[in-house]
Amino acid sequence: MTGRSRNGGMGALAIVVLAMLACMTALVVWWHTRATAGAVGPNVVVSGDTAGWITPGCTSKQSGGLARRATYLNELREQGSVIYLDAGGAASGTSEYHRIKFEAIIEGERTMQIAAHNLGRSELALGPDYLRQIGSRMHFPFVSENTRDLAGKRIIENRRIVESGGVRVGIIGVVSPLYGTDQIIVDDPRQAVVDAVVAIRGHCDSLILLAYMPEDELRKLAQDVNGVDAIVGGAGKEMIVPREAGATTLAAAGEYGKQLVEMRVPLSRSTSAWEGKMMEMNSAIADDTAQLNNIQRYLNTLEAKDISAGESGVAGSMAASDQALAGSAACLKCHPGDYNAWIGSRHARGFATLTESGFAVDSNCQKCHTSNFAMAGGFVSARRSAATELAGVGCESCHGPSAGHVKDPKKHTAWAGIVQCVRCHTEENSPHFEYGTGWEKIRHGKAGAVKKN
Repeated sequence: MTGRSRNGGMGALAIVVLAMLACMTALVVWWHTRATAGAVGPNVVVSGDTAGWITPGCTSKQSGGLARRATYLNELREQGSVIYLDAGGAASGTSEYHRIKFEAIIEGERTMQIAAHNLGRSELALGPDYLRQIGSRMHFPFVSENTRDLAGKRIIENRRIVESGGVRVGIIGVVSPLYGTDQIIVDDPRQAVVDAVVAIRGHCDSLILLAYMPEDELRKLAQDVNGVDAIVGGAGKEMIVPREAGATTLAAAGEYGKQLVEMRVPLSRSTSAWEGKMMEMNSAIADDTAQLNNIQRYLNTLEAKDISAGESGVAGSMAASDQALAGSAACLKCHPGDYNAWIGSRHARGFATLTESGFAVDSNCQKCHTSNFAMAGGFVSARRSAATELAGVGCESCHGPSAGHVKDPKKHTAWAGIVQCVRCHTEENSPHFEYGTGWEKIRHGKAGAVKKN
């Protein structure tokens, strides 16, 4: 073989090797670009201000409820990593009834794999000992940076770091000083955030602040703090769609758990606002079976306890009155037409409606489906009053205690019944209620009365 032929062979080999290297390099670049383009951080979903709304309310057309929330989270997890948080305000009072409901709510959140739940106004009202006991017994991840007991000890765990979707996310929580109690001291939230950022920022890729405070205070905090990637608020009636606010992303879920804040955590630190949206928990979302079972356990507990109206801590829908009750049957003698119209109405069957839905034992539902809830001589409890005429919306639910009127018809009933509808038919309980249409369904009055000689 000549030198010329050998050199030509070597050159051809070199060309082949270079071509193979080029192809391999292109393949590596393509694969890396493909992987990077498809990689996304976890979704963060935040609820807030549930305020005892374990279910959507009186009609399925309303929004909210744990069962829908769980379904939404489960479906979102099928698409990728999810971090679920709550901005606070889950409880609706401090009585035994309200505590049973609160524990059902946080059990539902625990089942939804909640990563952190901030202490809000209604949680603080429950007291430090109770919060610590519940947190320990239920292994529940409360967070709060700026709450202490009277001895100066933190109420619960300060903060959390959650690793999800390849990202370490720090979570801290604060509450407004407006919501301090005689048992709980609330420190300056801004300074608490500054201190927390110094302590946690180096241990996480992104930092989320849960802040339970009025909207004006929330917006000011967003402008004043640095080092926080996203702030999600509670305590405000208005929701805030995720948006840029100073050097952070600001959002708020609104009230009663009707809306969820959903944001995408970037894989690397970003100086721009996080991508996000609001998701309404409406009737298009199916109910989760595990949450329905949780709600049934809650109702079973209430049935066993048979908590009275007076002990429930639920304010009745009726204004206070110093007059005595007469009972709907007392109206029949002088108002037979009106009484007979009432006895066949949905008002008279108000408690039966609750029984059919399974919520006859729930005090918050009883107040508008019974007569004279929490008043002397009025509805007491499901077990004690279900077989009486108090189990339904009777005449005195709208006209007021009327023993004095029965004794002396010249003495007017306590209230003008025509203006009482909106005490129960509120925007929350009856979102489609129209007075004119509603009145025609129960129209009654002087034409049905019998004059007494």
